[in-house]
Parts: sequence; structure tokens; C-alpha cells
Amino acid sequence: MDKSIKDHLKNWDFDRIGRVDLAILRISTFGLLFLSDVPPKVTIDEAIDIAKKFGSTESYRFINGVLDGINKETRI
Repeated sequence: MDKSIKDHLKNWDFDRIGRVDLAILRISTFGLLFLSDVPPKVTIDEAIDIAKKFGSTESYRFINGVLDGINKETRI
């Protein structure tokens, strides 16, 4: 899953991702890749909500961008 996240980082180093953001990304990436019974929009929306509550002020935008890229790639 980390490879999928790394592949969708733009101008960002994987090692600089905060622990909370990385945990959200890992769980959500798992959902996008392996839980076909959960719609991708639900997974991404839930990740954004969690990031807004527990991440920094801009975390949700970052997480949305990464997950959107992963989703688009896996749905092709």
C-alpha cells in the first residue's frame, strides 16, 4: 500500500507525511484497493472527515488528492 501512496505524491516526500495522515492514507488505500463492497466515494469521504478531525488544517486536502489519484488509477 505504501507504494501506491508514494506513486501519487506530488512534490512531497513520503518521509515527511505526518503519522496521523499516513495512518489515514494507509487505511483508506487498503479500502480502495481491497474492499470492493465499499464505494470509493465513501472511503474517500470518511478519510477526509477523519483528517479534518484529527489532522492538521490542510491534511484533508492532501489526503483527498492522494486518494483521488489512487482511486482513478485502480478504476481504469
